[in-house]
This record gives sequence, C-alpha cells and structure tokens, in this order.
Amino acid sequence: MKIFFLAFITTLVFCQMIFGQQISQIGFAVYMLPVDIKSNQLKNLDLKNLKPTGKPLIAESDIWFYQKETHEFRINYMAADRLKKINNRGSTHPFAVFVGDEAIYVGAFWKSILSQSFDGIIIDTYKSVGKPPYYSNTDFPVLTLELGYPSAEYFKGADLRADSRIFKSLEAAGKLYEDVELIAKCKKITASGTRRPGSNFIFEAISITKGEFKDKEISFFLFDGKLLPELDAKLGWGAGENVKFNPNTEIILKISKQAGRDKPDWFLREYRKK
Repeated sequence: MKIFFLAFITTLVFCQMIFGQQISQIGFAVYMLPVDIKSNQLKNLDLKNLKPTGKPLIAESDIWFYQKETHEFRINYMAADRLKKINNRGSTHPFAVFVGDEAIYVGAFWKSILSQSFDGIIIDTYKSVGKPPYYSNTDFPVLTLELGYPSAEYFKGADLRADSRIFKSLEAAGKLYEDVELIAKCKKITASGTRRPGSNFIFEAISITKGEFKDKEISFFLFDGKLLPELDAKLGWGAGENVKFNPNTEIILKISKQAGRDKPDWFLREYRKK
C-alpha cells in the first residue's frame, strides 16, 4: 500500500514538472493535462505547479462568446475539430483552465453516456460534438462548463468558474457577454424575399427587466417564420414586403450583450409572448 501511494505521488509530481515547462499564452485558454493524470486524481493537483505548455486545445481567440451567467461558450471550427478528435479517442480527458500562465481550475472532458459519476467541473463532449449531435451545428458548438456529473449535486469543492481573472480577460478581449431581458413591442416587420424565407423585425423597448440596455429600438432577423405566430403575423415572401402584425402584443426578448463596451454587440437568445 505504501509503495502504491509513493508511486502515485511521484507520478503526479513528474507530470506537473513536465507540464510546468512554460510557454507564454495570453488570455483565457483550456489546455489538456498529461495523459498520466486521471480525472480521479485532479483534486490532488497543486494549481501553483501547473504551467501551460504547447498549444491550448481552446484558446481565447477560438471563442466567439462566453456567457457570464451560464458559462456557455461557442467555439470556432478549428477548435471544434480538435475537440471532436478528443471525443473520439476515449471517455474522459482532464484539462486545466488558464489565464495567461496562471492555472485557475481543473476539470475533465466527459461524455453524458457514461455511468461513472464525477465531482469536478466537466465539459460534455458527447453533448456538444457527439454523434448524433445534441446541437444542430457541431462545427461551431456551444460548450458548457458544468458542475459535477451526472448533476451538480455530485460536485464537491469550490466553484472557480466565475474567477475574476477569467471574466477580466474575456471582457478585455470582447468575448464576455451578459444576460439582458426586456419587454418590447413590435414596430415593423418586413419580408426578406430570400430563397430561405425570413423576416426583419424592429422592436421598441418598453422596459428593461434584467441588465442594462440603452437603445430605444432593437432590430434583428429571423428565418422561417419564427416569432410571427406570437405577433399574429404570417410569413411574407416579397423582398421588403410589409407584414401585418398585432402592434399591441408585448414580447419578452432575452439577449446576450457584450460586456464592458460603450457600443456593445449583442444577439438574440430567446423570445416569448408576455
């Protein structure tokens, strides 16, 4: 038993020394840990001894947006391709989240088809890039840093996903997004006239129920007749055609807004009739 314990400690120290051969990386990044380190050994790692080496699996430049409240983030095609290879190799793969050369926390790439539980932070690769896909687009998947598996009830330890160093780095890079919810009334709908039909919407913001939003009007485009039933409207076909709708209907719009910007980008996440 003592021999096994000493061998286990020696393996961890050796892997941390190898991983500690530092190569500078700016910003938020997810690195694979050495294969010698297993997911059930992560709680024994000393984060101070971890330093990034080689290229990250997911760099800050690979991220399109990172949602502050839910820790969801969309990655580009190249990062998705690397993640698919990880998903196809085996079941679990430990990783470390860095900001610059500082390790913030560790976790594991997991598969939601496993019966084995886990008390750390996971990214479910089966859910994001597995076959058949849970998401409609596995080339630009949305990943989520989740607590525990199969549920958050299994998580133990401190939740470091909201570490200020992470948010500061992502905000500086323009990748951090925050929830905004508002009540709005539609002012105008026009048909796109494109081969795949869609509609251009202009809404007037009536009140902000969550977050901050300075614009009086909000405009966006949706394909395939989405949101039209909630406004008692029908899909138009001619380019620029004005679509009739109920202007008195109040719609709750949930958007993601870029954090820390005077003129932030944003995108629509959800909508529903009030």
